[in-house]
Amino acid sequence: MVKPTQSRQARTLDDLFQGYEGAPFSIRLWNGWQWSSAREQQTAFALVLNTPAALQALMAEPTELSMGEAFIHGELDIEGDMFSAFSVAEHILTRHRGLRQQILESVASSLFDLGQWIKRGSEHSLRRDKSSIAHHYDQPIEFYAPWLGETLAYSCAYFRSSGDSLEVA
Repeated sequence: MVKPTQSRQARTLDDLFQGYEGAPFSIRLWNGWQWSSAREQQTAFALVLNTPAALQALMAEPTELSMGEAFIHGELDIEGDMFSAFSVAEHILTRHRGLRQQILESVASSLFDLGQWIKRGSEHSLRRDKSSIAHHYDQPIEFYAPWLGETLAYSCAYFRSSGDSLEVA
């Protein structure tokens, strides 16, 4: 039996991909729920949304950047023919969005932004900047030693040949 929320999810995806002409594909969520663009055909690939955050990000801000970041962070995965997945991205990025869809995306984006603000703090707040600095710079000395040398001082160097050590340069 299909749960009401699942049929709502399926209707939403049916609407989103209305007019899609690329390779047949499926979408699988972190909880195992699955939808297919081609009910009776073999699919070329599956988009796997590994976390609710991936779905929220893609619904709130469907851009090349949000899709790429979700993929890089392991929140979005592609099983099967990766190149066929580009047609899905193209469809999402170029489809006509009616007023209802624009309003829904705006609300979703606002809620997503609010969630990020609650999670991370306001932009350039002391807490958020401190966290960002720690993330980028609190690395072990072994991380910096290859290009900063024994002194761990930032400077510049000129390498006359590829065999030059940092000290020689």
